[in-house]
Amino acid sequence: MGLFGNQFASIIEWKEFRDDVIFWKWKDSEIRKKSRLIIKPGQDAVFLYNGRLEGIFTDEGDYEIASQIVPFLSSLKNFRFGFNNPLRAEVIFVNTKEFTVKWGTKNPVMLASPTLPGGLPVRAHGTFSFKVSDYMCLIDTIAGVKKQFTVEDVRERVSSSLDTLLMTWLSKAGSSVIELQQKSIEICDGIKGDLDMELFKIGISITNFTM
Repeated sequence: MGLFGNQFASIIEWKEFRDDVIFWKWKDSEIRKKSRLIIKPGQDAVFLYNGRLEGIFTDEGDYEIASQIVPFLSSLKNFRFGFNNPLRAEVIFVNTKEFTVKWGTKNPVMLASPTLPGGLPVRAHGTFSFKVSDYMCLIDTIAGVKKQFTVEDVRERVSSSLDTLLMTWLSKAGSSVIELQQKSIEICDGIKGDLDMELFKIGISITNFTM
């Protein structure tokens, strides 16, 4: 809901909450004295002021901005609402759930094989799980340019590097189907670690990887 230049109550909330959206940015011009913040189950609310993280609110509920939120914001504890001095800030709602996504190779990964001149074609599929781990990193790298970020955005990032990672880890494991099966856990752990390092750059952690 938009906030207007008056003292009447306005609501700051993520109304159109979707399971596939990782964060959503509430960005209006002004927060007035009687405004309220609503945090629903599975959400955290992150307050930004002049681009700086001011506070993270993790408990669901209905809060009065002036009395229950502002006193806990790091540099705004002495802020006083008045008719002519509304608070100009941003609120980013973060989905706290763990997301699970299916993946599959776009093309066969060709492994060197002494018995097959063209190599051994290998396809793979499975799932990976992730969640937001660093709010400030996510805000700095993604939320600064996007109003929302979805599971599909993360899936595309993972898919763009997955074939190369598979080639690397499958090659380390061996060239026979038996060797690949025997080392499947080692392969998954290696890919999970590499993906985690990559997504750590945008504030996301890989919590599980199966193949």
